[in-house]
Amino acid sequence: MFILKIIGEVLGRKYDAITAISLAGLVLLVQNPFVVCNSGFQMSFGAIIAIVLILPIVEEILNTDNKIIKVLSANFTIILVMNPILAWNYYELPTFSFLLNIVVVPLMSVVIVSSIAGIFCSCIMFGFGKVVIFPGCGILELYTFLCNIINKSSVASIVVGQPKVTIIIVYYAILLVVLFGLKNIRTKYTRAEKERNIMKKRNKIVAFLLAGVIAAGHGSVVYAAGYGSVVYEDVAWDLCALNEERMKLEVQEKNTDNDAAGNDQADIEERESPQSTSEYADIGIASVLNYVNLRAEPSVESEALGKLYNNSAATVLETVLDEAGEEWYLVSSGSVENAYVKAEYVKVGDEDLARGVSTRYATVTTTTLFVRTEPGTEASVLTMLPEGEDVVVYDALDEYGWYRVSTEEGLGYVSGDYVTVRTEFRVAESKEEEKERLEREEAERQAAAAAAEAARKAREEEEREAAEAARKTQEEAAKAMARQQTQNAQHAQQKNDKVQGSSQGQSSSSFGSNTTAKPQTVSNGQAVVNYAAQFVGNPYVYGGSSLTNGADCSGFVMSVYQAFGISLPHSSSALRSVGYGVSLDAIQPGDIVCYSGHVGIYAGNNTLLHASSPSTGIKYTSPVTYREILAIRRIF
Repeated sequence: MFILKIIGEVLGRKYDAITAISLAGLVLLVQNPFVVCNSGFQMSFGAIIAIVLILPIVEEILNTDNKIIKVLSANFTIILVMNPILAWNYYELPTFSFLLNIVVVPLMSVVIVSSIAGIFCSCIMFGFGKVVIFPGCGILELYTFLCNIINKSSVASIVVGQPKVTIIIVYYAILLVVLFGLKNIRTKYTRAEKERNIMKKRNKIVAFLLAGVIAAGHGSVVYAAGYGSVVYEDVAWDLCALNEERMKLEVQEKNTDNDAAGNDQADIEERESPQSTSEYADIGIASVLNYVNLRAEPSVESEALGKLYNNSAATVLETVLDEAGEEWYLVSSGSVENAYVKAEYVKVGDEDLARGVSTRYATVTTTTLFVRTEPGTEASVLTMLPEGEDVVVYDALDEYGWYRVSTEEGLGYVSGDYVTVRTEFRVAESKEEEKERLEREEAERQAAAAAAEAARKAREEEEREAAEAARKTQEEAAKAMARQQTQNAQHAQQKNDKVQGSSQGQSSSSFGSNTTAKPQTVSNGQAVVNYAAQFVGNPYVYGGSSLTNGADCSGFVMSVYQAFGISLPHSSSALRSVGYGVSLDAIQPGDIVCYSGHVGIYAGNNTLLHASSPSTGIKYTSPVTYREILAIRRIF
C-alpha cells in the first residue's frame, strides 16, 4: 500500500485507501487463497482497516486538535479492532499493548525511512546500506527489549480462550453501530458544511499517514517475534546481516586452497573417529522375578546395599570377575552408588528393552505452550500447557525438532524449543529407602485404619441416632394412633356400623402414613462423589477453579475436596503425591486418579468423574483405565 501511494504521487494519480487495501488483499489471495486463515494476514489487514476506515470515524466523533488525544484515540481504535483477532489466533490478549504503542507509533516513521533508504543504498554499497539502516535497527532492538521485559511479567497477557465466530461477528456489528450512531450525533451539531469538508480532507491525510505507520508497525511486530527481516515478494532479506554474508563469501574465496587441504585432513579424521553410541549403551535393566541384591563387593556373601527390582535400571560402570571367574557389574542406580550385581541378572545395552521400561517426559519451559495437531506452527492448536507441566513423550521427530506427546485432549505435537526432555527409569532402592518406605506404608496403613475406624464409629453413631429418631417417631405415631382410636370409639357411639368401619379404615391408613424409613448413610469417599456429581455438565475453563462457572481438571478436584475442608494443590502433577497411594485393585469412590497431565475423581463402577475438556466440560468417563494411570491417591 505504501508503494502504491508513492507510485500514485509520481504519476500524479489520486490515491484511494480502500482501493489500495482491496488490491493488496486481492494480490495475496490470488497467490494463495488460504492466506486468509493466516494470523499475519488477519492482523496486518485488521490494523490497516482500523487506521484507514475506523479511526477517521473516531476522530470525527472526538473533533479535537489535541495531539495527545489523537495518539491515544489511534491506539484505542487499533485495540478495539485487533482484540478479537488476537483472541481467535492466540487465545489470549496483551495487557500492556496500549502503553507500548504510545512508544512504538511515534518512532515508526524513522524505521520506515531508514528501511527504504537502506534497501536502495545496499544495492549500491553494502556497507553504506548497513550504516543507513542502523537507526531503524536500533529502534527495532528497542522494541524487542521492551517486549521481552513485558513478556517476563506474570500479567503480560490474559488467557481468554478462543471466541466463537458468532461472538466475533456480533462484537464487530455492535462496534460499527455504536460508532456510526455517535458519528450521526456529532454531525448534527457540527458548524457548517465547509468546516465538515475541511475535516474530511484532514481526516484523509491523517488516515494516509497512520496507514504508513501501521505498515511499519507490522514490520516491527515481525521483527520482535524473532524474524528480524523485511519480506518482499516472498523473499526475505536480512538487511543487517546481508553485508556480513557477502564478506564471508569473499573470505571463503581467498582461502579456497587452504580449505581444500584442510578438508582432506578432516575426511581422514572423520573416518578414524569412533562411531556414536546409543544413549542406552551403558544402561542395564534387571531381568528377574522380583529383585536382585546390590552388594558392596562382587560376592554373594557381601553386604547388600540395596535392591534392584525387575525392569529397574542401573548405569554400568565396569565389568569385573569374582574369584570363581563369574562376571559382575559395578553399577550405580538411584541413591545406591558403586555397588555390584551379578551380570546374569542384568541386560546391558538392550535399547528396545530400555525404551520399553522407561518413560520420557517433556517439561514446558515457556509461559503457555501450544500443542498442535501436526508438527508445524501452521497446524491448528489442540490444547495449551502451562509452564512447568509434564507430559509423556511418545516419540521424537528429530528431523523437525518436534515431539509427539500425550495430553488430555489426545496425542499432539510440541516444539522442542520450548520443552526439556528427560528419560526416567525405575531405579534401585537402598536399605535406608526401603526402611523409610516400609515405615511410611505402615504409617499410611495405620492412618487409613484409624480413618476407617473413625468412619465406622461415625456410621454407628449416625445409625444409632437414626434408630433413636425412628424409635421416637414410632412412639409418637403409636400415641397418635391411640388418641385416634379413642376418638373413633367415641364417634362410633354416634354413628352406625358403616360409618364406624369407614372411620377405622381411615385410622389404619393414617397410622400407616406416619411410619418412617431408616435414613441411609454413606462413606466419606462416596460423599465426595455425591457432592461432585451435582456439577456434571458445567464448563471446562483452563486454569479455572469454579465448580459452577468453570474449572480445569486439577481445579475441579481441588475445589471438590475444599468443600470437605481438605486443601489440595492446583496442579495435576502435584496431586500425585497427596494423601497415600493405593492400587487399582483397591480403588474406592472418592479416590484421586492421576494420569499424565490430567486428574479426576473415581466415581465407582469403573467410572471417572472429571473436568474433561473445553468441548465436553465436567462429565463421566468409563472405563477409568481409558488412559494410562500413573497414580491413585486416597485422602480419607
